[in-house]
Amino acid sequence: MSHYLGALYPAITSLINTKKRTAEAQGIDFALAIKSDFSQLNISPWDLNSLLGNLIENAMEAAIYDKHPRVTIELSHQNGQYVIYIANNGSTIIDKEKIFEPGYTTKGSLSRGYGLFLVKQ
Repeated sequence: MSHYLGALYPAITSLINTKKRTAEAQGIDFALAIKSDFSQLNISPWDLNSLLGNLIENAMEAAIYDKHPRVTIELSHQNGQYVIYIANNGSTIIDKEKIFEPGYTTKGSLSRGYGLFLVKQ
């Protein structure tokens, strides 16, 4: 884990380490690149933890069905903005314009579909 997050956000470090271990136990290749100092990030550790946890979980759930599942996370600072890039090699979402609507899910469960809505908030 990068020194950029370790001391500043111990809960985030714990979350990422836990997700990494879970991914690896499920056979998912998990790559992380932290390319910037996040000490000036204007978000509470609680909100950042919630945001990252939701995005990483979604990526892992989508990737698991691929023959060689992979999740990539990159945290950087570009053009004066902090960028969180999370990708997977799972299937493509067809209704991309709906992903931030409350209750929209690709998982077919009534109790799902609020994570990306909350992330956008």
